[in-house]
This record gives sequence, structure tokens and C-alpha cells, in this order.
Amino acid sequence: MHRGHDALIIGNGPSLQKTPLDSLARNIVSLATGKIHLLYDEVDWRPDYYIQNHINETGAKLVHRNAKEGVTCIIDEDLLDVDPTLNEYPEDVLFAYTDLKPGYSRAELIERLQVGETPEQGWSTDPSKGIFNVGSGIYPPFQLAHIMGMDRMYVVGADLFDIPQQHMLFPDGGDPSYAWLSHPIKHLPRAMSFIRDAQAPLKTLGNLLAFVTLAYVNRYHRFVPKQHFSSAYEQRYNPGWRNVKLERLHEIVRLFGERYGFEVYNATVGGHLEVYERVDVSTLTVDADERGVWSEA
Repeated sequence: MHRGHDALIIGNGPSLQKTPLDSLARNIVSLATGKIHLLYDEVDWRPDYYIQNHINETGAKLVHRNAKEGVTCIIDEDLLDVDPTLNEYPEDVLFAYTDLKPGYSRAELIERLQVGETPEQGWSTDPSKGIFNVGSGIYPPFQLAHIMGMDRMYVVGADLFDIPQQHMLFPDGGDPSYAWLSHPIKHLPRAMSFIRDAQAPLKTLGNLLAFVTLAYVNRYHRFVPKQHFSSAYEQRYNPGWRNVKLERLHEIVRLFGERYGFEVYNATVGGHLEVYERVDVSTLTVDADERGVWSEA
């Protein structure tokens, strides 16, 4: 479908505000997710494809919003049950796929790929059988770009989160923002394991108490730097843990790229993602295209 073109996979990090979307080269195909429509009042650019895999009314509303902008939408077929009016769009505006869950965790997928395996449960090459979802909306677009014949991909807006340090009373103690501790009672065993496994358990406990205190008097979010291009996104309380999850996701993409022969480059303005080779986003613009710069990257 798009063989010979390059793909632009668009995350929703704050760096999108600094990304020259209106100046993108004409023959780069863009795939976006999430609340990308919040950027539409600021730019003339629109993605070529919008991918939605959240099965709820909000997900359906986001699909309607993008479809009305003339963006081709690719959605989890279960969303059609949530909002049957989505069936009214013509086939050239909306495609539905089966959402597949891999049989492995992200860490297990990485381990299998690193030892030379190519797990069938993790990456789709046939959209009629479904598209895999590993818990983040940015994962399906990589598979779809590969299926569409694009073997060179660039990612923007993949900032990862800045980690606030106000809870770190003891710098040589463990950082609880890297632990999955979003509920003080339900996650108590997880917190105990985090403390027990730390090199400095008592100092880690002090950091954890500060973290929990700030989080649950609703102050921690004041220290968390902006994590998305729009404040309409909710704040997150575990940026370190979320960074680990996102880095694993991108490592899976990189390893599948080695298996299937596609390349991924990080054109994000700033940010902390270092899984892929970095390129300057300016090399993806119309001006660079006319000078023959980015097509030879």
C-alpha cells in the first residue's frame, strides 16, 4: 500500500509542540494515536492514519473527531459494538482489526527475541489475523506501518517522562517512582519487595514514605514535568516505572525490526528515549526533501 514510503510514528509527548509537523515531507506517511486532535487547532497538518484501540466511549469519540477531519481511522473491531454509528463510515475512512494480546510479557518477548527466536505471539504480519497490543497505543502503528510496506520508520513525540526528585530524601536510596505503586494498600507487598531488594533498604523506605505522602496529599503531580503536548492528558504518578515499560516496548519494536528488516529512527526533539538511532527532525521536512537530504538517511 505504501511500499517505498517512509513512516512517521507519532507519540504524544510535549516535544510535539516543537516538532515541525506542518513542514513534513510530502511522501512520509504519518500514523497517530491518542488525543492527537488536541493539536489540530495549532497546526494545519493532519495524520494520514489515526489508530485507536481503547474500547470505550471516549475512544469512539476520538475516532469520530479524526474521521470528520478526513483522517483514515484504524480501530479495534470491538469499538464498533461500543458505538455502532462507526459502521456508517465508508471503508476508505475506517478499517477495523482484531486486537490480539501476546502470550508473553514485554520482558519475556525481549528475552525470546534476544536469543534468536521470532515469537508469533507479539508481532503481526497479517492484518486479517489481527494486530498485537502490548499495553500502549503506540505499538500497533509500528506493526501497521510494516504491514503497509514501509521499511523505514521515524518516531516523534516519544519523549519518555522526566523524573522529579522532590521525594528523594536519600539520593543513594532506591527511587520509588520506578516501582508500580499506585495504590497504598493493594500494592503493599510490591512496596515491601522494592525495599527489601534495594541496596540501601532504610533510605529507600524514607524515599518511599516521602513519595507516598506527596502522592496522596495530591502534591506529587505539581513536581511532575509536563508529560504530554496538552494539559488535557491526565497526570501520572509513576514516571520512572512508565519509562521502563515504554523503553521495553521500543526495544521489542527494534528487535522485531532486526527480524523483519525494517529500521526505526528517533526524530523526537529532546526526550530520554535512546533505544533507536537519533536523527534530527529537520531532515524530515519539505525543505530537506527538496534538497535530497532525508531520503538518503
